[in-house]
Amino acid sequence: MKLPLRARITAWYFAVLVVAFASFAWISDLGFQHSIETTVNDASGANLESIQRVLARTAPKGDAKVKEELNELGGVSLCSKSQTRMGRSYSNLSRSRNRSEPFRPSRR
Repeated sequence: MKLPLRARITAWYFAVLVVAFASFAWISDLGFQHSIETTVNDASGANLESIQRVLARTAPKGDAKVKEELNELGGVSLCSKSQTRMGRSYSNLSRSRNRSEPFRPSRR
């Protein structure tokens, strides 16, 4: 049984739209993943640099001074990346001294 022309054109139109929407979703997902990875890596690098500066400055003064400075630095901690069933998921740990405040990345 041959479908009428109107039904065939509708089916082709539907197929083209499905491919276009699927491509857009896939490309957007890749872009979002890259954006998240870049943000997490930048924040982790900044936190690591802060910790390295504290260690370089206080290490010669002894372990007690290092512990004191790191406690003053407070909530700076590296971000962790974990795998989920759908791909990648990221969790930022609080960077503020008050752990109840959410992490707010700096704007560029």
